[in-house]
Amino acid sequence: MELDFAAEIQSGIIPSSLPNWNGLRFASFYQPMGKVSGDYLDVFEFNDHIFCLMADVSGHGVPAALITMSAKQAFSTIIDEDLKPAEIFRQVNATLVERIQTSDYLTCFLLKIDKKNNFLYGSAGHPKAIHLDAGRERYPSWTRRVCLLVL
Repeated sequence: MELDFAAEIQSGIIPSSLPNWNGLRFASFYQPMGKVSGDYLDVFEFNDHIFCLMADVSGHGVPAALITMSAKQAFSTIIDEDLKPAEIFRQVNATLVERIQTSDYLTCFLLKIDKKNNFLYGSAGHPKAIHLDAGRERYPSWTRRVCLLVL
């Protein structure tokens, strides 16, 4: 019963739909491995920029879900459209190191897009980003097994 309630709370921090922004359409699919997990995605909209975040906490279950909630709070507080992804990661890392006293860790990918559709991204231990060109007909077969953010 409590785990079901925790799953409801956690699903509430994951956007159920993503906004269209500046002519770009976003889509996501979220399915935790168990009732709760350490997977997290979010979008932060500002006047001149949008940020797309994908993150994964080491481990599984309740401990990973608790760290995810802390990461959600840290990113929501720290992200500012004037900051670059690397600075956001530095500040979030400092916050999480203070709060989390375990050996768990968080990997992240953060994409920042401006009104001219220029983008800047940062990766903190997360798998390499894949940029797909809409005009390309074929993609490497291994891309079907990874999480993609397609613009």
